[in-house]
This record gives sequence, C-alpha cells and structure tokens, in this order.
Amino acid sequence: MLELIAQTVVSAGCMVWFGRQSVPLAMAAWASRLVVSIPIDMYIQRRVAGMGYLRQLRGAGTPFVAAVVMACVVLSVKTYLLPALPALIWLFPLGLLGAAVYVATIAVINRGLIRQFVDFVGESLPSRS
Repeated sequence: MLELIAQTVVSAGCMVWFGRQSVPLAMAAWASRLVVSIPIDMYIQRRVAGMGYLRQLRGAGTPFVAAVVMACVVLSVKTYLLPALPALIWLFPLGLLGAAVYVATIAVINRGLIRQFVDFVGESLPSRS
C-alpha cells in the first residue's frame, strides 16, 4: 500500500507541476512514479524474499537494451519515413515494428531467453489431447 500511495502522490504531483504542458511531459510525469516505486519494490523484495539488490537487477540488462534499440528504431522510422501521415495510419505498423525489433534484439543478445519464453508459453497453453 505504501508503494501505491507513493506512486499516486508522485504521478499527481508531476502531472500538476509540468504534465499539463504537453503530451510528452504528461508521459514523463506518469513514468516518474517508477523513480519512487522501483526502489520500494526492491526493498520489499529484499526484505521478504532475502534477494539482494544486485540479484534483482541481474536479468534487467537484456530487456533494457532491447527497449532502447526498439525505441530508437521506432522513433527514427516515425520521424524520417512517416512524418506526413496521420497517427492512426502509422500506429499499428510501428507497433508491429517495435515488437519485432524488441524480440530480434533479445534473440541476438540472448537466444536462450527466447527459448525459455517459448517453452513457458507452450507449457502454459492447455493441451489438445
């Protein structure tokens, strides 16, 4: 509950302070809540499960790099190839492009992670027998 209260206070405060000025600033205001909630989550995880901070961060590198590559590709395509088209025209193709780039980047960095995900999904689906 402490985390949710902190997220709400930070989001509302940032939105009132600078989020009203533009859509990108509103998105930044919404994302700013993570600056508070991630450390609280990590502290709770360390306290409850005994998992150290470094161990909690160990698996975050690959998704972080994939997200940065995806954002760079999508923003570049949007800026340089599709600037004149309306947003509704390029929203779906850019979403597909982003997903493809994200998965491809993870596959290049750590192919085993993709195999683990596919195995997990396969085990989660109901059997057809």
